[in-house]
Amino acid sequence: MRLLHTSDWHLGRQTYNISRAADHDAAIAEIVDVARHFKPHLVLHTGDLFDGPRPPLAEMERAVSALKELAAVAPVLVIAGNHDAPGLFRLFNRIGGTGSGIHFAFQPLPPGQGGLLEYPAGEHVIRVAPFPFVHATRAINFFEPPSGWNAQYSERIAKVMGFLKAGLEDGYDPNKHILLTASHLFVAGAKFSKSERQLTVTEQYATRVEHLPTVSYAAFGHIHRPQTLPGTQQPGAYAGSPIQLDYGEEGEEKRLVLVEADPGQPASIVSQPLTKPRELRKFIGTIDDLKKWAGRGPSGALCHVTVKTEEETPGLAAQVRDILSDSVVVWTAEDCQSRHVEAAHLAAKEEGAEPTFSELFRSFLGGTRLSKVLSAEVAALFDQVDAAVQEDTAPTFEAIERLQAVFKTHAESPVAERVQ
Repeated sequence: MRLLHTSDWHLGRQTYNISRAADHDAAIAEIVDVARHFKPHLVLHTGDLFDGPRPPLAEMERAVSALKELAAVAPVLVIAGNHDAPGLFRLFNRIGGTGSGIHFAFQPLPPGQGGLLEYPAGEHVIRVAPFPFVHATRAINFFEPPSGWNAQYSERIAKVMGFLKAGLEDGYDPNKHILLTASHLFVAGAKFSKSERQLTVTEQYATRVEHLPTVSYAAFGHIHRPQTLPGTQQPGAYAGSPIQLDYGEEGEEKRLVLVEADPGQPASIVSQPLTKPRELRKFIGTIDDLKKWAGRGPSGALCHVTVKTEEETPGLAAQVRDILSDSVVVWTAEDCQSRHVEAAHLAAKEEGAEPTFSELFRSFLGGTRLSKVLSAEVAALFDQVDAAVQEDTAPTFEAIERLQAVFKTHAESPVAERVQ
């Protein structure tokens, strides 16, 4: 049995308002090319097909086109991730029908009600139990009564996995069946990038390797960093995202997972690097450092640049673009020493005493790039408003009007907009 495992495409993603469509097209073309040469019996996509639950029409067309190309090679199973809309996946199933070669698993189902799927693989049969993402605040329909909703998330997942395990083992023929699971879950111990939704990779959402059914291969999505499952109990992997989705994934090598397995045996897992999509590169340093750094990376990279200067440098963005002429500059910022405001020193206090709001606000201003004049004006106005709050009186209109005038004067400052 041969299996191609991909995941976490996040179609529709933008990086600093730059569409990643070209990178997705390059990755998808590479995935399809590998599929045509590898000739898998099944293609698994383990969730987050889209970057959001309401993808634009162009991204839905991109997804359908890509999945159809893969379905021309082998049946395709796509499970819903936390970014996907189960209702949209249900609609795709209705539109495509059973003859499309593409099946969207939008919720966990009992084995006898669509929760166990079988695919031919030569003289063998692939049995796969899909487990789409389930939010901790949602009931897992068909599996638990309301009395079980207050249980810990990992306990609820373990219970469902128990049902799926029983389904996989029901009528199991060790000479015929190859058992798989396909899940969009965070397994405790997995190493994640900095681009996942932090809420869904916390301990609250963690499931345990020991709760998973024993199978030849466990295909996982949700974590963007490619890796094998933590521990040694279970052969399986996170395929990861096929492109570097944001700068939390800088330097990660993206890949496909190619799997071969025989009935009753652990799978052989091979990583297939994806090399076509553009890389993300982040730079912090002087303009001279940038000139040296520019020649070290691949052409076409998406670059996030922060230049350290002594004095404000007009035309810096254009200068950066000239230096990185073979790349795409998505962000240029100037870290100018002369514009820095030293953080106000918090007065010595008795041990355990907390700083005042005024002191905290001045400390905050010290971390911005506001000019000293603007910083002093904003701090003084903050003190007026803070005093009015402490005295339980309304701030004077003069103070409010003055504050608005300050920001109007400095309206072209992006830092002023953030402080406002």
